[in-house]
Amino acid sequence: MIDVSREYFDIHFIMTSVLQSMSMSKINVLHLHITDDDTNPLQLPSFPDITKYSAWSDKEVYTAQEMKDLVKEATTYGIKVIPEFDLPSHAHAFGRYPDLKPLVLCMDRHWGYTYPDKERISGGPNSGALNPALTASHDFIKKLYKDIISIWPESDMIHFGGDEVILDCWNGNKEINDFKTKNGIKSN
Repeated sequence: MIDVSREYFDIHFIMTSVLQSMSMSKINVLHLHITDDDTNPLQLPSFPDITKYSAWSDKEVYTAQEMKDLVKEATTYGIKVIPEFDLPSHAHAFGRYPDLKPLVLCMDRHWGYTYPDKERISGGPNSGALNPALTASHDFIKKLYKDIISIWPESDMIHFGGDEVILDCWNGNKEINDFKTKNGIKSN
């Protein structure tokens, strides 16, 4: 696994050194952790300017074509690339994009370094979480799926994390509580 959301690696380094080393070691799956609270370094066709807000810098960005090329090169080594887009939590980087900011809750709330159950957060800034009560959140995810499928058209696996939602964030939101009541949802 390479966590490019927290540390940028040049695409050519990944395509050569990493893939060659994996092949020589008979490792055939590259889990590419692309997004987290820290950054989203991948340009997305549906959100063309997103990396202006979500990447470390304009020099630490992967284009969709570079990712397609990486996937193609990996197959020559017999390696499958599994992308990870951490959602619905860890959406802080997406929330810095003006069009998506209204969808991400608790962006500016400081949680310290512990969750309510006292487990340590493993790095990164405050953890924003998508608001599941908003239709716009579902529309964003649909567009993101479309973009991911355009880059990884033959992938049989995409990792969406789905972990570490700070439930105090969702529990304290009226829209979510109303949504849960309206839809008979008893727990998070």
